[in-house]
Amino acid sequence: MGVDWGFAGQVGGVGFGMVFALLVILTVVIWVTGLVVNKISVGKGEADINDLGTGEVLSVTRGDSLIVPPVVSQYRIEGNATFYRASVPL
Repeated sequence: MGVDWGFAGQVGGVGFGMVFALLVILTVVIWVTGLVVNKISVGKGEADINDLGTGEVLSVTRGDSLIVPPVVSQYRIEGNATFYRASVPL
């Protein structure tokens, strides 16, 4: 019982080619997804928070965290950002 090395090489070559092609396709899909996400989120994530009582201005960017203390009675947020407000009921 002999080994048909030509057929074995053909099977191995097709398998390697298939894996390489799928990796290239996956790379392109991930790259395009990154471009779309970047295009959608351009400009978001920067804002100024103005304390209307003291006139103090705090600039925040994407990823920043802050706490507005109860002493601040009024504030204004200006810019292109999304904030998540959390509070603890007393």
